[in-house]
Amino acid sequence: MEDKLLSLRRRRPQPDRDDKILCGLNALAACAMARAARLLDRPEWETRATALVDRILEVFWDGSRLAHALASGDLQRQGFLSDAAALLLAVTMLREGNEGLSAVMKDLAGLVSSFRRDGRWIESESADFQAVEASWFDHPVPSPSALAKLALARATVLEGGIPEEAPWLRPHQADFHNIAALFARGYFHRIHSPLLIPWAKLPANSIQVHDANESDCYAGACRPLNLEGIGR
Repeated sequence: MEDKLLSLRRRRPQPDRDDKILCGLNALAACAMARAARLLDRPEWETRATALVDRILEVFWDGSRLAHALASGDLQRQGFLSDAAALLLAVTMLREGNEGLSAVMKDLAGLVSSFRRDGRWIESESADFQAVEASWFDHPVPSPSALAKLALARATVLEGGIPEEAPWLRPHQADFHNIAALFARGYFHRIHSPLLIPWAKLPANSIQVHDANESDCYAGACRPLNLEGIGR
């Protein structure tokens, strides 16, 4: 029966293929590859994430504006928080091992911050339509506001600053936001070292900060770096 139905369907005009390339979804894919590379000890995946981020920047970023989509060779240039925050998050991950991304990280952090209005996050706005407030609900991907909070917090830590604390939100609805809240409150290992330490030697909740001195900072306390006892 299925073969018969499929045969009949193929005789009809076929729908056009949706060939849009979305900036934010590709940035999230780069985040996933970078994260998987570290957790599964597959450094080649981080290399692929780097190549993907380089391509996103080449296509969508002009140094001040980040386009949303590419379709049939044309860029949709209206800015969206979800795109900017996802790309900044990917850049912060790769920045841990590549100081050459420092400048673009700062520029993207400024772009993400520009979507904040009186303590609220705006997903997008245009001259001919009212501003659209960003969602805080994680479904099925991290909410734009959660991506923004985590990405900005990571960028701040990588630049040697103290991130702004985030309130707790509802479990199972804003779990990604609550990861950002954990990070901002210091419940991640900030590993300071002059050289990048192999990720397999570190807890999953770690961020590496390039520093002349070695230390492990967690929950507001810093101690000498001890890879044998870290995370215990």
